[in-house]
Amino acid sequence: MVVVGITGSPRRKGNTEMLVSGVLTGVTETGGEVIPFSVADGDIGGCTGCMRCRRVPRCSIDDRMTLIYEAVMRADAVVFGSPVYMGQMSAQAKAVVDRLYALVNNDGSPRFKHGTILLPLFTQGQAEPGRFSTYFDLCDELFTQLGFEVMAPLVAGGVRMKGEIGSQKALLASAREMGKKLGNR
Repeated sequence: MVVVGITGSPRRKGNTEMLVSGVLTGVTETGGEVIPFSVADGDIGGCTGCMRCRRVPRCSIDDRMTLIYEAVMRADAVVFGSPVYMGQMSAQAKAVVDRLYALVNNDGSPRFKHGTILLPLFTQGQAEPGRFSTYFDLCDELFTQLGFEVMAPLVAGGVRMKGEIGSQKALLASAREMGKKLGNR
């Protein structure tokens, strides 16, 4: 099992990264291979709408997304984490999602493996995990449209300040268990 972890937070070693890492730890405990990425590690430009990826199966932008494309093509699952900013995923996470369009064929089918799972993870300052459920449903539709088999999201509420998620032991244990389930598929 190959699992790609994408942390869409600009904050290094923050709550989102800790949540993604929890899932990836569970995957490695089952013997799975993990390939982690963080948008905080380097610039990922936004889609320019040039449509080159419709003519040739490659994005025209040569940045860290090239590595993410290669990893997603190998993946059995993708763990995609983002903090919630202003009721939506971060701008950096959205840039990654927009650029995943390059992995979709002209007929709408994915260029990556059929049946690739996507586990969305969200961290938010709002304590109530369901506060942004309407947006999470939209994300589910978006990831499904890209060709992923989307799992129900794991949402960590009440984690505004860096590291606050560390006190949510049950949630982090749940993330690790989700990783074990992914790894055992």
